[in-house]
Amino acid sequence: MLHYLGKGHTVYLDNFYASVPLAEALFKEKTGCVGTLRENRRGNPKEVVKKKLKKGEVVWMKIGPMLVTNWRDKCNVRMISTKHKHKMIEIQVKRGSKKNKPACVDDYNKNMFGIDRSDQMLAYYSTPRKTVHWYRKIFFYLIDLCIWNAYCIYKKENGQNTRLLHFREKVIMSLWRTEYTECRSI
Repeated sequence: MLHYLGKGHTVYLDNFYASVPLAEALFKEKTGCVGTLRENRRGNPKEVVKKKLKKGEVVWMKIGPMLVTNWRDKCNVRMISTKHKHKMIEIQVKRGSKKNKPACVDDYNKNMFGIDRSDQMLAYYSTPRKTVHWYRKIFFYLIDLCIWNAYCIYKKENGQNTRLLHFREKVIMSLWRTEYTECRSI
């Protein structure tokens, strides 16, 4: 991120990366930060992240430039943001009803949709298994990611509503046919 720091950009992080010290460091570099928080991260304000909430309730705390929010939807959603002030917004849900949610959650959902969706789809059809060595897992993860990206491009370009599993099968069959044809010609 070296070339992007200090230019007023905002970084959106999932809970693997987001933390209070990272948000502070990014803020000092004039870079915004919005992300989901893990409950057990060091530096989290315990009175916010450990709070038991009922559906729709929210608790938040401002720590310097950071906003730490804990909002209960179906489960607790813990957020950290150096970009937002605490504000609840009304959104329309699927069946026409309305509900309130923190603005930082709505912003995060709008900007992280593609990443979260790819993680979700890669989890459904994951190639590596537990017994595989770490370097092979990375290799297979990159293959899965390439297939996901190709699938997104294919759907956008062709306008076809093909399922990811069928797309993967087509890719495998086309690669297999190519290899089989080359072997027969030798």
